[in-house]
Amino acid sequence: MHTEVSSEKLPVVLIVEDDFMTMCVLEQILKQADLKTLTAINGVKAIDMLKANSDITHITLDLNMPVMDGYGFLDFMNRDPAFDNLKVIVNSCTSKSEFIQITQESKISTKLVIGYFEKPFIYEKLIKVISNMN
Repeated sequence: MHTEVSSEKLPVVLIVEDDFMTMCVLEQILKQADLKTLTAINGVKAIDMLKANSDITHITLDLNMPVMDGYGFLDFMNRDPAFDNLKVIVNSCTSKSEFIQITQESKISTKLVIGYFEKPFIYEKLIKVISNMN
């Protein structure tokens, strides 16, 4: 029996989240979708993970974190062309309209953002966003 192996790599998702329970839920859901996950508890740790793992393709990004928040992390990513192919899905208690307002006022590009879901997230919406990763 011949099994075909796809030459296309599966997404590797970096979960940037300071809330342990939310991180665990996201990690579990992504693993159930057969996606590889890595985690970071703030923007600074996420930068370290990006520099150490060139196979990361997607990021789920919390906005409200200590040390470096999601806005600072997104701004950092926008300033480095090495990250231009990454896809970011924002997950936050902050409303999408407030996120857009803050990024516009702060002149932070959202060109890498492909999705947004608010906490507490609805499982079906999260699955829909995740299904677009493959």
